Amino acid sequence: MKIVETKDITTIRPLYDAWLAIANGEEFGLDLDPVVADTNAQTIIESGGSLLVAYDEDDSPVGFFALSPMPSAFGRQLLAVETMWFALPNAQKAGLALLKEARLWAEENGCSHLMISGSRLASDLHDKVCSFCERIGAKQFETVYLMETN
Repeated sequence: MKIVETKDITTIRPLYDAWLAIANGEEFGLDLDPVVADTNAQTIIESGGSLLVAYDEDDSPVGFFALSPMPSAFGRQLLAVETMWFALPNAQKAGLALLKEARLWAEENGCSHLMISGSRLASDLHDKVCSFCERIGAKQFETVYLMETN
């Protein structure tokens, strides 16, 4: 398994279909669009963030992690905020490898904390992701709810 920081968003496009197959967009009334995801990934990169991609032994992409530096609203800290994190279901070790690399990126870029999320949008693995985050020492910081406005 290797993790590479890239500016080439095309490397994660093959993973979008796998993510869309397990994502819960309809449950939340969200239109999930790979073109928009591409645009957002490019914006993250161009604004000083990072796109990390995990590759298996065959050099195929098996996961990605996008994060952006953001000033804390509560103090003088700079946070590294995860905005996209996905690993193929058969490559879950990639998720941990990506997290480790993201934490290193955050430290190297002057961030005091790495903010990660477990989203019910991403898949039905929400509870497992939350348990995993707590096992590795992350503390629950916030609970977020989504409400349609129309």
